[in-house]
Amino acid sequence: VVTPPRPAAGVGASTVAAVEVVLPGGATMRGLRWGADPAVLLLHAPGPGRDLDDWRGLPALLAAGIGAGVLALDLPG
Repeated sequence: VVTPPRPAAGVGASTVAAVEVVLPGGATMRGLRWGADPAVLLLHAPGPGRDLDDWRGLPALLAAGIGAGVLALDLPG
């Protein structure tokens, strides 16, 4: 279980922070985080050419709309 860094006090939904999660075996997943805890987790579909850009503006809209954080991770591959 990995806990991403929490944004500093006063950080809003429009603030984006880079996140890295080290998996068992040493692989690293990278992602972006909007807002604060609790957070909704977004994972894009697997496959070539799929990445965080698949979400476009959805994470920021979710963070602002529901008042919670959003964590979007980029699947390896």
